[in-house]
Amino acid sequence: MSYTIPHPPLPTTPKQRRYWTPPHGSARALLLAEAARSHAGLLVAVTRDTQRASALEDELRLFAGELPVLHFPDWETLPYDAFSPHPEIVSQRIATLYRLPTVKRGVLVVPVATLMQRIAPRSHITGAGLVVDKGQKFDLAAEQRRLEAAGYRHVPQVAEPGDFAVRGALIDIYPMGAEQPYRIELFDDEVDSIRSFDPETQRSAQPVEKVELLPAREFPLTENAAKDFRTALRERFPIDVRRCPLYQDMKEGVTPGGIEYYLPLFFPQTATLFDYLADDAVFVLGEGAGEASEAFWTQTAERHEQRAHDIERPVLPPAELYLSPEQLREQLNKRLRVEVVEPGHAHAVDAGTLPAPELPLNRKGEEAGTSLKHFLSSYPGQVLIAADSAGRREALLEMLAVAGLKPSPVAGWQDFLASTPSPPAELGERVGVRGASAPALDQGQSKSISLTPTLSPGQAGGEGVASAASTPSPPTSLGERAGVRGASAPALDQGQSKSIPLSPTLSPGQAGGEGVAPAASTPSPPTSLGERVGVRGASAPALDQGQSKSILLSPTLSPSGAGGEGARTFAITIAPLEQGFALKRPALTVLTERELFGERVRSERRRRRGAARDPDAIIRDLTELSVGSPIVHVDHGVGRYQGLLSMELGGMEGEFLVIEYAKGDKLYVPVAQLGLVSRYSGTAPELAPLHSLGGDAWERARRKAAEKVRDVAAELLAIYAQREARGGESIAIDRAMVEEFGASFPFEETPDQEQAIDAVLRDLAAPRAMDRVVCGDVGFGKTEVALRAAFAAATAGKQVAVLVPTTLLAQQHYNNFADRFADWPVKVDVLSRFRSTKEVSEALKRLADGQIDVIVGTHKLLQPDIKFRNLGLVIVDEEQRFGVRQKEQLKKLRAEVDLLTLTATPIPRTLNMAMSGLRDLSLITTPPAHRMAVRTFISAWDPATIREAFQRELQRGGQVYFLHNEVESIERTARELEELIPEARIGIAHGQMAERELEKVMADFHRQRFNVLVCTTIIETGIDIPTANTIIIDRADRFGLAQLHQLRGRVGRSHHRAYAYLIVPDRKAITADAEKRLEALASLEELGAGFTLATHDLEIRGAGELLGDEQSGQIQEIGFGLYTELLDRAVRALKSGKVPDFDLSSEHETEVELHLPALIPDDYLPDVHTRLTLYKRIASARNEDQLRDLQVEMIDRFGLLPEPTKTLFALSSLKLMATPLGIRKLDFGANGGRITFRDKPEVDPMAIIKLIQSLPRAYKLDGQDKLRITLDLPGASERIRSALEVLVLLGARRPH
Repeated sequence: MSYTIPHPPLPTTPKQRRYWTPPHGSARALLLAEAARSHAGLLVAVTRDTQRASALEDELRLFAGELPVLHFPDWETLPYDAFSPHPEIVSQRIATLYRLPTVKRGVLVVPVATLMQRIAPRSHITGAGLVVDKGQKFDLAAEQRRLEAAGYRHVPQVAEPGDFAVRGALIDIYPMGAEQPYRIELFDDEVDSIRSFDPETQRSAQPVEKVELLPAREFPLTENAAKDFRTALRERFPIDVRRCPLYQDMKEGVTPGGIEYYLPLFFPQTATLFDYLADDAVFVLGEGAGEASEAFWTQTAERHEQRAHDIERPVLPPAELYLSPEQLREQLNKRLRVEVVEPGHAHAVDAGTLPAPELPLNRKGEEAGTSLKHFLSSYPGQVLIAADSAGRREALLEMLAVAGLKPSPVAGWQDFLASTPSPPAELGERVGVRGASAPALDQGQSKSISLTPTLSPGQAGGEGVASAASTPSPPTSLGERAGVRGASAPALDQGQSKSIPLSPTLSPGQAGGEGVAPAASTPSPPTSLGERVGVRGASAPALDQGQSKSILLSPTLSPSGAGGEGARTFAITIAPLEQGFALKRPALTVLTERELFGERVRSERRRRRGAARDPDAIIRDLTELSVGSPIVHVDHGVGRYQGLLSMELGGMEGEFLVIEYAKGDKLYVPVAQLGLVSRYSGTAPELAPLHSLGGDAWERARRKAAEKVRDVAAELLAIYAQREARGGESIAIDRAMVEEFGASFPFEETPDQEQAIDAVLRDLAAPRAMDRVVCGDVGFGKTEVALRAAFAAATAGKQVAVLVPTTLLAQQHYNNFADRFADWPVKVDVLSRFRSTKEVSEALKRLADGQIDVIVGTHKLLQPDIKFRNLGLVIVDEEQRFGVRQKEQLKKLRAEVDLLTLTATPIPRTLNMAMSGLRDLSLITTPPAHRMAVRTFISAWDPATIREAFQRELQRGGQVYFLHNEVESIERTARELEELIPEARIGIAHGQMAERELEKVMADFHRQRFNVLVCTTIIETGIDIPTANTIIIDRADRFGLAQLHQLRGRVGRSHHRAYAYLIVPDRKAITADAEKRLEALASLEELGAGFTLATHDLEIRGAGELLGDEQSGQIQEIGFGLYTELLDRAVRALKSGKVPDFDLSSEHETEVELHLPALIPDDYLPDVHTRLTLYKRIASARNEDQLRDLQVEMIDRFGLLPEPTKTLFALSSLKLMATPLGIRKLDFGANGGRITFRDKPEVDPMAIIKLIQSLPRAYKLDGQDKLRITLDLPGASERIRSALEVLVLLGARRPH
């Protein structure tokens, strides 16, 4: 049955104001949903900021069921910004405004600043739309004009809401507010069909009868509306229309960026969100909403004051764009209103919630799940675990099963409530045992008697555990089991325990076998305390007086399945909630992964991260492998990949990777052993060697490479030996001051950024010299990490040198550092060519005297004549741009001072040293909030495409980089662009310009005095231009991959969709390497790809740069993957004082054979490339956590795992357990199995002897190196379980 969750009272009249205490965790969304369900109107949830609104919307959708949940989002631009909100935001806003009048009951979520906005009147939203019906007459030219008047953008290919494209008799439209675009096909002048389609693949999908097109903008763009706007602009402001870009753009039909902040000029009267809402709407104001409205009003007034005197772009006063806080309160006072206030408020009503208990599954010193078991055994109510995703749910079910806990999966919150028995009236009332009475307690006995089992499902055909709710006769004495008739306990002696928890972990009976009998049908229940509950005949000795005083008989059971009615007292569902909570009435607790693991598991980020972000997996990843590509097997050398092949061997289906060697010999590698295979990289594929199967050339190449590796490892370690010998110096960091400084950061740190900052601060405080590489994509916040480090060092009395490759970048860093340190006693200066000789001399003198804390400069800072008084930290930005001489000087610095290196695309040497563990590595792979990937197009020069690229950006008020890397012809190119795009304002920048002139051009571009910059690669490390969101790179085939990525990173630094156009000649005229580079870049639109691209460059241009040209021969012979593996081993061995082990053969890895299908079925995952990558990642997983994450990822992407795939994961898990024990092969079949050991296994001989002595019929030695197991193992579960138990008995670590 289902039941209602009570919520605090709602007001019935505007004069009756209500106050709630803050609900705990995600209970806020639940109570709001329940309040909305009981209220005969709309409930408006007002949050203090956008982030809280988005989180609340997501959680409301989980609890609201059929109740509509709407979100009116913020524009996510600052007041008076010069660019417009993203089309997806506008789409959601218009769709919400359109739906509001028809929604009679539901929830609307809105940030308080958005509630203050003055918006378009209802007549524009409801009256400016279009409807296209199947069969109607359709004049293409007229409809195109109507679409443009409604604000739709004419583009070559539809990509986002508000786009439309015309191709012959087809018109593609992405309506505002729609989930997907539609394709309208015409037959003459009639609509023949309308279908939805996928904008990525362009494939048509489901047919529809009609399409409703809402206006694409929150203001009209008809000719009359544009004319009225220009008239209003002239009347309102004393502008020179020739010098006003707003006026000129609107006159030419271009929509300028930031036009939304002139909304009152489009309408005689604007509206507010209150005008869209019925009088019976109830407003619930979250904590701090009032204060947030005041702060927003103050910020708007400040920004207005800053821009009030701009004659080219005059601004309207805040009162015309927003309600003031007083007007907002006035509006709210007319409405039904609830305020969420602190608990101490005089009139606050308790929300009826409690914080969820912290119940870590893997607490140190406890068995897995102990805390949760104790909680379940004593808690009287219902418990629901909320997993982040389907994959996380399956992983949690596995982990809970190991702990003997079996929650029942439910489809969602409503399903959980519907399947829950009658709730208790109060938290303290028992749940799930009807009529269970307890005997009177004697004075000395325990005051709490736990009688609530959580029951587990019996399988069909077997005996199951009956739910307590269906128990025919309740227990009548303390010793009687709840739900098990006649289970009596002996009387308690005076010295015995006064509380008897009754709990074995019971498992469901298997089909046809004896299991745990349902209480309602128990044929012969146990009759004494010593008899095992649910397991006939298992007796325990009676307890003597001196024995344990607590008798553990309380099962944690889950609900019965077939064979009994089950009360779902313990369940699990998919619900990505931020934080758990408990309800007082009814007694109900929701646990999230934060309570079970100590912190929220960011599964979205982990899924996005994948193998491409893991430094080791990047090199060995097989993602881009195509037939004919070179591939390396550690035992047999370099061959050519021929694809995946499914075949049946011994009556069992399997999948194999096929490698072809010299003379046509083929090697079939089982997919479970792909850990032995890696992609060959180190030279062009056509130059890769091809070895013979069974020949000795491969062994010779490996041996020769090993000799070189030993020398390289020793050289690398020499630097770090000096570093360790010096010991470094611990910097006394004032953490409180650093945190106070960090609070002035105007953005929220990403999790990666926080981890990098913490790691750097730890390194500075440690007593050894720091050498850390922070690798983060362009614009991901590396500079903030440097700022925190510099502040920590400077306030501790150390001097900081910031080293950058160009004078322009030095000036930008100086400005950044000076701005952030302006309110702190930290002196910043810069050595630059923009300073006079006298200024530089004075700065050097102050530097030597210790009067400068932070000095910014180029490589000149490394010159020997520059003296520091107390240098403690050197920060190197864009390391990949420094020359060999500077790198040698930096190498010496590593042994002397703390070194922090920032880079987006690490040079191979940096990458390799970080991977080898010689340098600490921090990856920042999470983009800032609202940052979008750069859409990348590769095309030949086409004037129409180029013009479209410019117009798309200039139309939204943005700026464009046009990169032309030939100084001789750059001015001619600029003239050609002026003819192509007459409306563009063009500037030119290149490296041969005078430094001050270049600085002026860049500053003018930054101030938007012109909107197109024709430039060379001088912008690669230039200043940030947030409004530049399109880059066009001429002759992109001439650039390196990492450099292309760096250039592309100049755009996309705001929340707008950014575009990169790579212009190339005809494909026949470019080299194969160039084509490969461009394809790699286009395929890596995902944010944070810089690290991956650095490794692509290794493969494309060869690895000579890695450790010097003399090494490239060996790398070319054995491949970069194996070379780095050898180097990694050598470094580890030399560090620990051992002789390096260069044996890379498969002898190091256990071969596991269970005689079961172990593959990813074709019908589960048809794409062969994806299967190959996943096979490789499963086989290469280094620990159980990686395997579990892969399972989660696969379930989330493709659905629940089929049995053969589960077996594949089990093989990898057993391999991870067996390899450290020195086991060569693990072979288990239907009649038992055999374990083959290596020459020197890491197994205690006594463990084997005890195993044989304890079960001589099951275990026998077979020769000197084999252990034979004789057991009946018919199925997969028996073989996997038996193999796991044997390995644990031999000393392996049991998977957690």
